[in-house]
Amino acid sequence: MLLRTYIGFNPDELTNKQDVIINYEIETDVPERVLESDDPSDILDYKIVTKKVVELVQEGRFNLLEVLTKKIVDLLLAEDKVNYVRVEVDKPHALRFAESVSVVMEERKLRSSRMDEVAATEQVRINTAIIGIGSNIDPEDNISKMLSLLGAKVKILKVSSLIKTRPIGITNQSDFTNGAVNVETKLIKEELKNILKKIEDELGRDRNAPKFGPRTIDLDLIVWNGDIIDEEYYSRDFLFRAAF
Repeated sequence: MLLRTYIGFNPDELTNKQDVIINYEIETDVPERVLESDDPSDILDYKIVTKKVVELVQEGRFNLLEVLTKKIVDLLLAEDKVNYVRVEVDKPHALRFAESVSVVMEERKLRSSRMDEVAATEQVRINTAIIGIGSNIDPEDNISKMLSLLGAKVKILKVSSLIKTRPIGITNQSDFTNGAVNVETKLIKEELKNILKKIEDELGRDRNAPKFGPRTIDLDLIVWNGDIIDEEYYSRDFLFRAAF
């Protein structure tokens, strides 16, 4: 796919969208009944997946190709029917004398059996994490409910002060209430991510809504055992200040 987005940190790149070329491979299960019925309802909907990638790229801002590539990988792996992805992102004419610069990443979803193996090796380890919080639909109510649900799964150490921030991308909506929560858990990272996703779903998160649209709750794992794993940490002041 040939798309345009804000990619780079030079002055011109910060104000003008650049071309990026995106190719990805997906491994997905195809049930035997689908091969017999030829019914598309039981397989991965490539149109919806592609639409999500297009929205992520065109509505986002990225300093690094690596960050853009990883976000596409994570987006694709979040689909239940995707087992493995390989993503290549090219930025034409990014360097002088070079036709393009490209980044390639691949990742396989950690299935429950493998998660059990990893969990067994880390069972005695207490992990710490900082989770970014965002809401602009009944934020007081939804953030309160989220903390109750999260507290049933992990030990909450501290909740940051909450601040109002202006929406990005789609500006004709209510301001967001943002903050962060510091937690302690015996869960491994993949298990905690799954729990955050389930909490979002329980509170009515619409995953077909635009990337920067209104939402009941948005939970992002930002820091894991002291390591920053989400680049938004550097660009959102409230996350930076919440690194207790």
